[in-house]
Amino acid sequence: MDGRLETGRGALRHPLFWGALALLVLNDHVWKSAGVLPGALTGKLSDFAGMIVAPVLIAAAFRARHTPARLLAFAAATVPFVAINVFPSAATAMESLVGLVGIEWRIWCDPSDLVGLVALPAAWWALDAEPFALPNKGAVEGVGLFAAAFACMATSAPETIYETVEIPPPAWQTAAQLHNRGTVDVDVRLRWVTAEFACDRIREAPGAYLTREAFGEGVTVTLDPSRNFPLSRAAAGEALDVGADWLPLRRGCDAVLVQRDGSSDAVVFFNSEYPVPVPRHSSGPYDPYGVPNRVEVGMPGRISSGGSPTVIVSPLRTTLGDDSACPATDAPAFAYSGEYVEAGTVAKVSGTGMLRDGCFEVSFEDGDGRAIHSFLCIPMWAFDLTVGDQVRFDLANTTGFQLTRFADGDRSETQVLLTNSSENYIPSDGVGLWFRAESAERCPGAPTACGAYAADMQVRVGADVLHAGDEATGLLPGGRRYRVGIGAVRETIVGIDSCAFAEQRPGVQINTVVFVEEGE
Repeated sequence: MDGRLETGRGALRHPLFWGALALLVLNDHVWKSAGVLPGALTGKLSDFAGMIVAPVLIAAAFRARHTPARLLAFAAATVPFVAINVFPSAATAMESLVGLVGIEWRIWCDPSDLVGLVALPAAWWALDAEPFALPNKGAVEGVGLFAAAFACMATSAPETIYETVEIPPPAWQTAAQLHNRGTVDVDVRLRWVTAEFACDRIREAPGAYLTREAFGEGVTVTLDPSRNFPLSRAAAGEALDVGADWLPLRRGCDAVLVQRDGSSDAVVFFNSEYPVPVPRHSSGPYDPYGVPNRVEVGMPGRISSGGSPTVIVSPLRTTLGDDSACPATDAPAFAYSGEYVEAGTVAKVSGTGMLRDGCFEVSFEDGDGRAIHSFLCIPMWAFDLTVGDQVRFDLANTTGFQLTRFADGDRSETQVLLTNSSENYIPSDGVGLWFRAESAERCPGAPTACGAYAADMQVRVGADVLHAGDEATGLLPGGRRYRVGIGAVRETIVGIDSCAFAEQRPGVQINTVVFVEEGE
């Protein structure tokens, strides 16, 4: 009878088997800890060597001398290998199974490890090749059987990561992280904020100030049990293999909308200035790196913070509270629109007309004969332009618009001040009025139609306190009488680019129109 089939252990004397066994032992117990080779390479070397040693070991242990028996031996080695690298639940079950016999394994679920399957034909060839004639072949086979069994059991022994001050690579530098503390995979949709906001204004309840429109499209990630995922933008880009600069970085603070089936949407708000190293996989009762900035998912219906003062988890809501105390917001917002005109441009009114929506269409002609078409949405009493008047276009505080009609040189007669400012104090240049924005009492604000968040305010003009839609009159030094109308007075807390200009950046907006009667 062929010597290869006598015992089914002839491959234990083959140089290929011993070479693979030596590679497996050296790689797992010398090269990995020495750091002489990249981690990705040592991991794949173990897979290649293991897919030669394990099938041969099982076939030899059960004396698989014929093809059907060998196929079963190969299946016994490859099916669990594929399962634990494709299905996280299988990896967890295998860890628990071997733990019952007192062996602690840590299995990393990584589908790329399946490249080790290409070594299977070599293992089959070793079983089918002519065995080497050696003295004391039984002893050689026995040593090979024992050594292979020991190497396969020891190859997945867990690294000690809780008794050192350094995190075993790979790890992320992140100011906040998601952690799946459950026992099954969790699909989570992550949408990073795209809106502008002041960190200290929304910190108390970020889920109330930030609407869904404040966040980008985002990505969906799958977390298997005990896995971590970084929320800092650069680290998240690395985890997704799209590069660290995939999203614009934010200074000071950041926010991520976390969405998952079975849970209410939650906003994770965190201080982005202090990232810490976080391992990709956490286990055990104590994790010295992940707990301080952890957001936990995995428990049904819950997205919760780990108690860190730098990470706040807030449910996504629509209002902070009762906004019935806020001033009415349906007052006209005085505005100007039209072609861009350089500040200081002097032009002549060439035509006027009133539109159906109550705004005025005005045409101008500058000193070079260029036509300028504009629209003014202001009260009737403030419109004092006729064909032939000369006007000067100016900017007010760089964000507002000021149109002044003048005659007899530079003597000012009428001023239309349409201001959209980020300051609480706004001067009416050339008139002598100051506008001071103040918070309206008990007015928490609410999301706007486009998804920004604004709180209505009141404005103080002299001794008068006015709200949107109000107007007041008074005297200026020299006896000239003024009449002022208040359009929108509010603070934008969260600004969104797709909104109207006044809602695109945080700050205070005071929108006014001023009519000054000609003095004596």
